[in-house]
Amino acid sequence: PAERLLAALPARPSPAIPPGLARNALLSLANFHLAPGQEPGRVFAVAAALHDIGETADKPVLGAFTRLVNASRYEEALAAEAAYEIAALTRQWAGTEAGRDAGLARTVLDLAVGDPADIPVRLSGLDMEHSRKAALLLDAFIRLVNAARYGHAQDFMAAHDVANLTAQVDGDLAVDAAIARAVLALGAGDPAQVPGLLAAPEIPAARREALVLGAFTGLVNAGRYEEAEALAAAAPVCAAPEGRQGAAAMDARWAAMLLDLQRGRAAVAVRRLAALEAEGGDAALLGAFYVDAFVRLVNEADFTGAAALAPEVEKWLAHCAPHARLDAKVALVILAMQPGGAAREIPKLLAALAEAGLAEARLQELTLASFAALVNGAAFETARKLLPFVEPVLITLRPPFAPMGQDALFAAAMLYLQDKADWRRSAASFARLRDGLVKLMSPGETPLALFWPALRGEVLALQRLNRDEEAMLLLRDFIGTYPGAPDDLRVLLKGSTP
Repeated sequence: PAERLLAALPARPSPAIPPGLARNALLSLANFHLAPGQEPGRVFAVAAALHDIGETADKPVLGAFTRLVNASRYEEALAAEAAYEIAALTRQWAGTEAGRDAGLARTVLDLAVGDPADIPVRLSGLDMEHSRKAALLLDAFIRLVNAARYGHAQDFMAAHDVANLTAQVDGDLAVDAAIARAVLALGAGDPAQVPGLLAAPEIPAARREALVLGAFTGLVNAGRYEEAEALAAAAPVCAAPEGRQGAAAMDARWAAMLLDLQRGRAAVAVRRLAALEAEGGDAALLGAFYVDAFVRLVNEADFTGAAALAPEVEKWLAHCAPHARLDAKVALVILAMQPGGAAREIPKLLAALAEAGLAEARLQELTLASFAALVNGAAFETARKLLPFVEPVLITLRPPFAPMGQDALFAAAMLYLQDKADWRRSAASFARLRDGLVKLMSPGETPLALFWPALRGEVLALQRLNRDEEAMLLLRDFIGTYPGAPDDLRVLLKGSTP
């Protein structure tokens, strides 16, 4: 009946109608539009008519604004908020039901389209149930996190005890709040807190898994390897993220590989790298990590594993920083020194290191070690190529000789022994090494490891030079001075005795 009567009436009251009656009619019309199922947007035209006759319509306007918000008609509500100064009206009528409802509606509108950081201020002057207030605060917190406004979210969490608010609600809101706290811990807090924040069984398993994987990745990226290992032990998905879908799982696969590298499991890291490569991983990242793994395999003395990667190292170096390139080239030299290694490549590798600017002391150390390894492996021709670099160093050595100097002197003496033209140099080098070792020992003391081999080499060189008497004098002198003489030297000395 009211709708039929309204249709029969003019849009505005006649000027002949008494003002009081016109005001009451217009207010009744406004209330009609505010009734359930009616169109609250029409209230604003009624408010204009009231204004024309010198009357106010604050409460109907507030009611219309509230109903637009409740109907999720946010654009219309925003237009009304600006046109009718809803904020000022809300403050003016704060002690009334219309004012409180409008204030709450403004808060909801802010949650939907405004700045959630303003919600606490809006709520502070409103009289509402604690549970409703807690829900609105949590909604604001969740929106801040979802917008990646982590600084604001952290301040919000500290000011409003989000953990306590979360405990006061249930259902989807509680789940969303727990997830938001975990996301915040990943984005700007402590990733180690994430698993504990996701303890509620209502949290979807896929979301929990993604966040835990994110926590694992965060710990690895922060260099917190012990904690990452502990999380991987507690959450097996972190230890074996292969085969899972999504960005978090992919990031965790890279993190698991990096953790293996850092924890001395380079061979495992190489297998993970191969899987990442098969999945189309970034070539530059893969190259840099393959080189890192190669260097670590060499340093861990896993020369078989390193040899499998060695053919590709030169290609990967383009993706490495200068210091990593030097480390890789050093590792290639060390690998080449090993039994079955690419011994013939050592001179070229050393030359590349010199060109790349390796520190002189380190280059000298590698050269002497390589030289000794080549001689010990009977790669005499290749070893001779290093003599122009080794001999100037050997000349500068003064007793007491360091272990590397001892090895290099012994190797040079052995190399000289291979060529008749160098026998005198061989005898002199053995003698120099033997004399240097004697200076480090006392009579009766167990000799150093190279002493007897050096003496044997000196004796052999002297014999080849037909200086047998001198050789036997040396044997007699030192066998009588130091214990543990090898049987072959004793036999040699005994055979020379008349």
